[in-house]
Amino acid sequence: FTIRKADDTELGLNVSHGENDKVLCVDGIKADGAVESWNRQCKNGARLENSEKAVLPGDKIICVNGISYDPARMLEECSNKQLLRLTIWRGSGPL
Repeated sequence: FTIRKADDTELGLNVSHGENDKVLCVDGIKADGAVESWNRQCKNGARLENSEKAVLPGDKIICVNGISYDPARMLEECSNKQLLRLTIWRGSGPL
């Protein structure tokens, strides 16, 4: 999905990654961030499939603006850009 951060607004995710990880793991959603607003829109929508698009703890970010499997560069992109195209994987098992 694509998300735009408003001026002076953070993305609003707590993420982590291990030394050998290729993805960012979503640990939590921060209040008043762009993702919290996105989640609110998804959950308040009339269509059930939109609620499944909400970002949840445990989701894995595998790509940010075309940058894949490089957590440091993905974090940098999230910090520096206002328009972000995120690819998120949900589930268990290997990527």
